[in-house]
Amino acid sequence: MPANLTYTYTSVTAGQSYQITVSAVSVIGEGPKSNPLIIWAVDVPTAPVLSLTDTSRSSCSVQWTAVNSPLNSLITGYVVYIDDGLDGNFVVGYDGKSNPSKIFTTI
Repeated sequence: MPANLTYTYTSVTAGQSYQITVSAVSVIGEGPKSNPLIIWAVDVPTAPVLSLTDTSRSSCSVQWTAVNSPLNSLITGYVVYIDDGLDGNFVVGYDGKSNPSKIFTTI
């Protein structure tokens, strides 16, 4: 089975599209180019601004600002992470990866 070869191009600009093609070379010469692969270089979203809206003895409510989508990308939702304040790991308190319209939750 032939080996998979890789190449990493690091001079991309977020929001820009690129076409990549490859050809094989032998001692006789260069072969035909592959069909082009079209890719978009996308950025990750910026961080939302989080604010506390209400607290009680057993819950807290937070809201956050919706963020603008990076060029050629979509915001698909938001995830709220919680830490108990004891320097432990954050755990998911709300997973809204498929609900971009929700910008408020009570935990």
